[in-house]
Amino acid sequence: MIIIPLVIDMMIACKPHHATEGGLYRNIGFTVNNLDNSGSSAFITSSDSVLRQAYGIRLHLVRDKVADISNPLSQFVQSAYAEYPIYYNGYFPLDSIVSIQIFTLSDFDTIHPANTEITDLFRVYQNYAYTIPKDYFSKISRQYSHLSDLQVNIDLLLMIAPSISKRQQFKIQMKLSNGKILEQETTMINLI
Repeated sequence: MIIIPLVIDMMIACKPHHATEGGLYRNIGFTVNNLDNSGSSAFITSSDSVLRQAYGIRLHLVRDKVADISNPLSQFVQSAYAEYPIYYNGYFPLDSIVSIQIFTLSDFDTIHPANTEITDLFRVYQNYAYTIPKDYFSKISRQYSHLSDLQVNIDLLLMIAPSISKRQQFKIQMKLSNGKILEQETTMINLI
């Protein structure tokens, strides 16, 4: 009975495997830009005003590859005895995004004065679908196949226009599983 796992492990270890891309990554920051979603697709705007029904924020997650993974998958047999080395496939997170919060830095409406969280007024827009930010960010830290996949752009579209002040600025706060809190602010923009 003990020999069966050893035989299976030897078959796996001796089967030709191709070296693939793999490693560990961490979240090191993000950038923010104002978006104009008044056309066929959202774009970063340097204008000082955007239609209030078409405003959004683009987050660009900045991640860093911190280690390559090339540990053999074989449990019992050293990979030195195998015809080819065995590698893990993909990039795995060292930390994850626990939460994201968006705050208005100006009076937004009667319910949301300056410095109030308004995350619920935004939706993540991706692949022609809208998602609540909380749901989206609970799934964002995951395995990626290629190093280029680590750099992610996320569009957060404002679903309700401000009723008090047209001149708005927002602060985005991201909490990571390692306890780190990352913050960025958008530039001031007129929502007309």
